[in-house]
Amino acid sequence: MAILKNREVQIIGRADATDASPNYTVMHKDGSRENARRSELRFTKDEVEKMKKTAGDDLDQVNVIDDKELNDLRDGQNPQKIQDKQDKVKTEQVTPQPVVQVQPGQSTTVTPVTVQKASK
Repeated sequence: MAILKNREVQIIGRADATDASPNYTVMHKDGSRENARRSELRFTKDEVEKMKKTAGDDLDQVNVIDDKELNDLRDGQNPQKIQDKQDKVKTEQVTPQPVVQVQPGQSTTVTPVTVQKASK
C-alpha cells in the first residue's frame, strides 16, 4: 500500500525500465489504474520491505509515511469519522465572556461584580 495525492493506492508493479525515479503502476480503491513516478508516492514501511524482498528495487531514497500520519489521512477521508468530529464540535459549549469597553484615558483594570437577585 502506498499514498498518491493523499489517496491510498495499491502498487501493481514497475511501469518502465530503470530510471532515477521509475514509474509504477498503481491501482486506486475504485479499481482505476494510473502510472506514477516513485517520487510522487509515499510508501508504508511494510510496502518498502515487501518490494525489497520481491523485486530487489533500490528503495533507500523513497518517501515513507509513518503509521500516525497514515491513520490521520484515513480518518480525514472516512465520512463517519468526519461526521463524528463535526458533531463533537457542535456539542461543545462556548462559555460567554463579558465584554468590557474601555474609553481612551480610562483604567483597564476590571473588577468582578457580583449580581444579586432583587428581593420583593
